[in-house]
Amino acid sequence: MKQPATLFATTLFASAALVFCVQPMVGRLLLPVLGGSPQVWNTCLVFFQAALLGGYLFAHGLATRLPVKAQAVVHIALLCGAAVSLPIVVGSDPAPTDDPSTWVLGALTTMVGLPFVALAANGPLLQSWYARTDAPDADDPYFLYAASNVGSFVGLLGYPLLAEPMLGTREQAVAWTVAYAGLVTLIAATAWVTVGRMASSASADAAVAAPVADATPPPTIPARRQLRWLFLGAIPSSLLLGVTTFLTTDLAAIPLLWVVPLALYLLTWVETFARRRRIPAAFVARALPILVVAWLLLRVTEATEPAWALVVFHLLTFFAAALLCHGELAADRPPAAQLTHFFLLTSFGGVLGGAFNALLAPVVFPDLWEYPIAIVAACIVIPGVALSSWRDLAMPAAVGAAAAALLFGSEKLGLPPGPVRSIVVFGLPALAAWLLVDRPLRFALAVAAILVIASQSPSVRGDVVRTERSFFGVQRVTTDARGRFDQIVHGHTLHGRQWRQGPRRCEPLAYYHPTGPLGDIVKLRGESKMAATAMIGLGAGAMLSYRSAAMDWLVVDIDPATWLLADESFAFISGCPADPGARKLRRVTGDGRIAMARADETFDTIVIDVFSSDAIPVHMLTREAFDVYLQRLRPGGVLAFHASNRYLDVVSVLAAVARDRGLAVLGRDDKRRKNNAPGVEPSRWVVAARNAAVIDPLKTRGWYTPDPHRSVWTDDFNDLPILLLGGLFSGR
Repeated sequence: MKQPATLFATTLFASAALVFCVQPMVGRLLLPVLGGSPQVWNTCLVFFQAALLGGYLFAHGLATRLPVKAQAVVHIALLCGAAVSLPIVVGSDPAPTDDPSTWVLGALTTMVGLPFVALAANGPLLQSWYARTDAPDADDPYFLYAASNVGSFVGLLGYPLLAEPMLGTREQAVAWTVAYAGLVTLIAATAWVTVGRMASSASADAAVAAPVADATPPPTIPARRQLRWLFLGAIPSSLLLGVTTFLTTDLAAIPLLWVVPLALYLLTWVETFARRRRIPAAFVARALPILVVAWLLLRVTEATEPAWALVVFHLLTFFAAALLCHGELAADRPPAAQLTHFFLLTSFGGVLGGAFNALLAPVVFPDLWEYPIAIVAACIVIPGVALSSWRDLAMPAAVGAAAAALLFGSEKLGLPPGPVRSIVVFGLPALAAWLLVDRPLRFALAVAAILVIASQSPSVRGDVVRTERSFFGVQRVTTDARGRFDQIVHGHTLHGRQWRQGPRRCEPLAYYHPTGPLGDIVKLRGESKMAATAMIGLGAGAMLSYRSAAMDWLVVDIDPATWLLADESFAFISGCPADPGARKLRRVTGDGRIAMARADETFDTIVIDVFSSDAIPVHMLTREAFDVYLQRLRPGGVLAFHASNRYLDVVSVLAAVARDRGLAVLGRDDKRRKNNAPGVEPSRWVVAARNAAVIDPLKTRGWYTPDPHRSVWTDDFNDLPILLLGGLFSGR
């Protein structure tokens, strides 16, 4: 072989593709165990970043302490030994709801920990091998890092676009194992070529026999420079998790929405470490401040539409910030002799950024503050005047004071909360912040000051009176602008509402009012058929208003924070009906599907209301999920699904699965129905029953037979990405 670059690039490409294909695959396997929570993926990312760091540490140790031949033997032995844990399977132990992050990290370690660490070591180790050959470009092997990231990019996109639609989860695990075995062969071939090309050089015997550490030691890297590498590695990693949380909370926790931000993250590595950059660094430095100011205005106005444009904009801002940080890293990379040390520190920075979001922030911050914090940190990296003075604090403070004064004035003038008020209050301060961009620290602190003041501004959903954060997300209790209702909000979605006081306090509102679809279902079933009811998904507990003191209901919710808010901030559990009936309310904290599969009793009515914000837990809508529900449904029983969603046609999906299981199905959409009653929200519901005669009376109240989706969702297959994209761009 005249040039070993092709073999090295091919091997690194294949290795990276396997590394980044397995991440969404394993995340998808874990999702159903934890109720489809978006935080599953963030925890997975932290694990994989830590495992990547472990691989880099292993590679650094080999490259600095052993001869190349010994490195190859040890590394191939590790690859072969790690294969013992394959193929990848999920354990049968249930996930706890009090500490899911620790459980996820432990499960990942058992499932894929050792193979992933072994594969992660390939990147820096093979680059260090290439630097030891007599290839003409051996003195600068960083171009191989770009080839590795191209493989990562292909592996990420290949999973949701090819592997997931074409293969079931078991087949995916087997295929990955076969590919892993093929890669071990490629690694062996690369090691053979490395030793051979070293043997053709003048100092072959000495080079092969001695580790790199025996050569002249490279100059010491200053601690400040190393800390800068850590900082530049941490910011994009934190932003990656922040923007992913934003997407998956309000849309869906699916591999496509996981891999797009991660693919963009990897693309920034490809671009910045390529031999020639296609996007000039100066252009990125000019564009990012503009994007940040626009991001700031979108945040303070609480913009939610059009959804597709917001998704694109958030991804574009993230891409620019990551491109800037990784560009600074690429410009500051050390000589090849310090390559493994450089990648070790940048990887450690990535772990710190990911751990900040997934492990520290949910404990320290009551709300999703980690995303704006990372945006502010990225602003500091923008090139500009680095000199510091007292003005670096005084000028941002003046911007914040101006925003606070405008906010106070708008409240005195009686401007209602909303986009207009937010633009009036924060538009000029945002412009003032942008004028400080030549001094990055001042610009960053000015953006931070505006965000702090904006956090004190009333939301369009009302004044926030309480916030609870858990593994499953952030939920807020708000009071509407007129002080009539307490509300529970997750993401941008209202999940329940209750009159604050008076005789109507137990009246079900929002999506559960008596004149809506749920009211129809309750009337259809009557008190006798509602006595044995399973309710999956609690919210504020408004549905419990339909329960009499004699009824004995089972209620399941996966989030302990939801139970806390329903108990302490709303009266539906303890006061509607009175306490004697409340004691008969059987509570289960856990995933609804798992809880139903383990239940001993059967029910006349099963109500499924499990969406968090607008994200949907796919495993609750599959053929196998329906089989679980039907095992717990008595003859003549009814399944009822709350199917409201801003972006997805959940009704057609439910209709397809119901018909596949031989059920009659009806739907009602009162979204366009005019209803001026205070506190009422339009909603979409679906009912299914074994016998059509059971639900046919609903047709007289506007219920219709919905058209089924073109495919039936199963645990191994769904076309949610296509459905989601269609919903985003159609403006549902």
